[in-house]
Amino acid sequence: MTLSFSAPMLQAHRGVAAEYPENTMVAFRAAVRQGYEYIELDPAYTKDLKLVVLHDNTINRTARTREGLPLDEKISINDISYDEAMAYDYGVWLAPKFKDEKIPLLREALGLARDHGVKVKIDNKIERFSAEASEALYKLIAEFEDTVALTSGNADMMAFYAQKFPKAELHYDGAVDEAVLARLAPLGDRLTVWLPYPSPRTSWVTVPFADEALCALVKKHAKLGIWIIGDYKAYEDACARFSPHIVETTGAIKPEVNPGKRYDMHVHSHNSHDSRAPVAETAEVCKAKGLSGFAVTDHLDVQHYHGQDISGHITASVREAEAVAQECAGQIKILRGVEIGEGIWHEDYVKDLLKQQNFDVVLGSVHAVRYKDMHMAYSGIDFGIMSEEDIYGYLTLYFDEVMTMLDTIPCDIVTHLTCPLRYINEKYKRGVDITKYEPQIEAILRRIIDRSLVLEVNTSCDAFYMPDAWIVQKYRDMGGYLVTLGSDAHVSQNLGKSFDEALRFLKETGFRHCYYFENRIGLPYEI
Repeated sequence: MTLSFSAPMLQAHRGVAAEYPENTMVAFRAAVRQGYEYIELDPAYTKDLKLVVLHDNTINRTARTREGLPLDEKISINDISYDEAMAYDYGVWLAPKFKDEKIPLLREALGLARDHGVKVKIDNKIERFSAEASEALYKLIAEFEDTVALTSGNADMMAFYAQKFPKAELHYDGAVDEAVLARLAPLGDRLTVWLPYPSPRTSWVTVPFADEALCALVKKHAKLGIWIIGDYKAYEDACARFSPHIVETTGAIKPEVNPGKRYDMHVHSHNSHDSRAPVAETAEVCKAKGLSGFAVTDHLDVQHYHGQDISGHITASVREAEAVAQECAGQIKILRGVEIGEGIWHEDYVKDLLKQQNFDVVLGSVHAVRYKDMHMAYSGIDFGIMSEEDIYGYLTLYFDEVMTMLDTIPCDIVTHLTCPLRYINEKYKRGVDITKYEPQIEAILRRIIDRSLVLEVNTSCDAFYMPDAWIVQKYRDMGGYLVTLGSDAHVSQNLGKSFDEALRFLKETGFRHCYYFENRIGLPYEI
């Protein structure tokens, strides 16, 4: 049979593993929220035959102690009980924001997928399960048969699955030739045949890579899947050459969702010490300017927590955002956020406060550094009388503290990275060459990418972005693709300031999406 082709569906490899800790519920929730049609995952089982999700035989690569430390010795998931497995942390290895992510039960993942109409492609590692674990797995699959896609590289195993689970999809990922396809062809519309795309991620495979002739042969008998693709150049090449029905991606390739949306993810209200803007007033501006929504991200400047009721201000901010969001439901989104400044000064206070509220987004900022006796916000420092040596020392320490923040504070977005220059150069005209700090900045960008954090393009200045345009370009060249727009508005009318120009700049720089956040999950919209 010859199957018709349309734009490929997308499958999230181990969930949205490019942005979230692999094979965790937060990675699976992200896949659902971002619009993927399939989730690929890796079942495993514990000593007491609880079915969980884990790629490796050992837990060591992704598990950490309660204190966030690597494990001292190799631990096989098959050698520990489910309760023992639950004692470890499976998210903090990626970033502080994922601390306390637990190993998921396979049932949890299947239930989430079924509730949202998403298919789950189960990796063929289940063929190595013990007889007792297989029995438990098959019993669970029977409950979720219409949600499951079973994978094997063995034609006999595909026939076994076809008979045992008549409602399940069947996905073949073994060697492909005319004889194999003839054996698989009776599986009909249930069948997808997968071919690897050449890349560093598939360098280990022993089956033939996708090419035009092999893909054409597959599509005579089955739907075609291409795995695993991590960038748009490869994606566009695979689509143009092979016209696949499904493409598996780490999460860097996004479903086509949210066209025309625009969100301002950095907005202050009168609950910040330096703003007088009511949330309701900003909401009216949002409607008038045609934005899709904004996040109320009032200041949590931790250096003041002894002398100010910061917790009370943040609680008031969240409650006001929630009340106005309810009034504006169906018109715009108003999101609950917070901007944490100087979080590294009192880490425990920050983490306790974050547990008190259900934020949609958390911004990480540095507004002050502990340089000599100048611990106040840099907006209040007279850089006009500071020596060049002290300016150099100040900025060096600033970038050091940004790096420390990335490693310790559970934020989603890194804001206005070059903000001190707004005062040093723009206000005091000191003419500091920011490229002197390129090694520190490049290290920060690498850490942002490695921790799957999001870089804010802050549009609050009239003449430049924060960070500078060359830094945004460097971030993109290094492989970074997660960006948000933030006006840093302290006055309602500044909401969405210069967004049209910023979006053009981002598109010219090579970005395809910006992000907004709901319930700490980043959601892309097309530029």
